[in-house]
Amino acid sequence: MRHPVRDRLAGLALIAVLAMTACSKTEEGEPDVSTIRITAGTVTVNITKAGVVTGGPIVVTHGTSIAISGAFLKSDGTPETAIVDPTYRLDVSPAAGGLVTFTRTGAFAGTVNGITAGSTTVGVALFHVADNENHVGPISVPVN
Repeated sequence: MRHPVRDRLAGLALIAVLAMTACSKTEEGEPDVSTIRITAGTVTVNITKAGVVTGGPIVVTHGTSIAISGAFLKSDGTPETAIVDPTYRLDVSPAAGGLVTFTRTGAFAGTVNGITAGSTTVGVALFHVADNENHVGPISVPVN
């Protein structure tokens, strides 16, 4: 014998479970980015997911601009091909003080503009647009 109320409740429970599963975040399928490699002119800076910065500093002279681009490497050192525009972008956020600015020219490129002489940092991050959050970073990189 069928029980319409019980059948409806079972159906609603199944829908609720499916909705919660669809909304939960999983690490499965996430890109494997362990290093962001920044190229600024002739300078290369490697930034690990753990926050270790090697190479650099980025050098930009007061009154000039330098092209900057980012590459995203997997833990084995090969490029992570899942990082594509418009799903992700490289974010570069100058520290307070107005010594440099960043102008985006593409999802993974831009220019750092020297406004005032001195030393500062920029925060570098791999930003996931759909989730509206950083996948890696921001991690401070020195700029002279």
